[in-house]
Amino acid sequence: MHRHTFKHPQKGVAIITALLIVAIATTLSISISTRLQLDVRRTSNMITTDQAYLYSLLAEEFFQILLKDDTTRKDFIETPLIKEGFIKQIIPVESNQAVFIEVEVTDLSACINLNALTGNNSISAPDPITVSRLKQLFKNNKIPENLTQAITDWIDSDLTDSIPDGAEDGYYMNLNKPYRTANTPMQSISELRLIKGFQDKEVYQSISRLIQGGFSTQSKKFANAAICAFDTDNNANIPININTASVEVLKSLQPDIDQSKIDDIVQNREDTAYTKVPEFFTEKTNLVTESSYYLLKTTTKIGNANNVMYSIIFWNGSGESEVIYSTQRTL
Repeated sequence: MHRHTFKHPQKGVAIITALLIVAIATTLSISISTRLQLDVRRTSNMITTDQAYLYSLLAEEFFQILLKDDTTRKDFIETPLIKEGFIKQIIPVESNQAVFIEVEVTDLSACINLNALTGNNSISAPDPITVSRLKQLFKNNKIPENLTQAITDWIDSDLTDSIPDGAEDGYYMNLNKPYRTANTPMQSISELRLIKGFQDKEVYQSISRLIQGGFSTQSKKFANAAICAFDTDNNANIPININTASVEVLKSLQPDIDQSKIDDIVQNREDTAYTKVPEFFTEKTNLVTESSYYLLKTTTKIGNANNVMYSIIFWNGSGESEVIYSTQRTL
């Protein structure tokens, strides 16, 4: 046997190994750098989002300051709501960053709160005045009046069906996709889609016009929503402001009111706001000339961060106000 020796040893393996190590090190370096950049961006977005939220809280505080003073409340809140139906304003901010804050204010005292049907579950029977007004509103808009019973059963605390058109667990648990009744005040008007009778497409299309509000094609002015749902400390005593209520709400306040009186109210309040409820309203319970509840929508943009916050603010009529509900989700 002969042993062969090579005059030139193989060096390619060492070069390949070195290149492989360099490639792995480069890949790890790029991965670490990319992850670090993502962490920096994520942290920056979190800081900016928190900053936008704080600006939204600032808008809440600023609105409450306006409420506390009679002059600013009338000039900057009441008068615009009566004449325009809503307030939309950009708040200037001095900052090194590009900060955009826009507030929109609508009057929750201008609508019929569905939670007023049963108050805070402390009354044994539906509130007759709220029931009457809601039935009249439904009748005026060709919506079945008996749906008020289903709404009442949804928010009252008992499990007894209202006769003949109410619905409690016995109805909802037998649906194809069963669920239980809330038996608490409604937190959002969107809950109507769960209530018996409102799954009907035509019914919901009719009532959606009362929920949304918007600009009137005839007057070209903003009309507040006719119905709403928000929870308060005393749902049984939620006032309706005749100075800001829409035509639909005014027509529902009593059965015998005619269109000429409605037109007079709309015209007169734009010239001079009512300071007392007109005499032709025979039932003046929970009718007022000043609002107590406002919905404040604050949109804050800082760079790519966008924060939208909804706040329900209560004013007690004597200079004190408080935020009773706040969410960064859609109401």
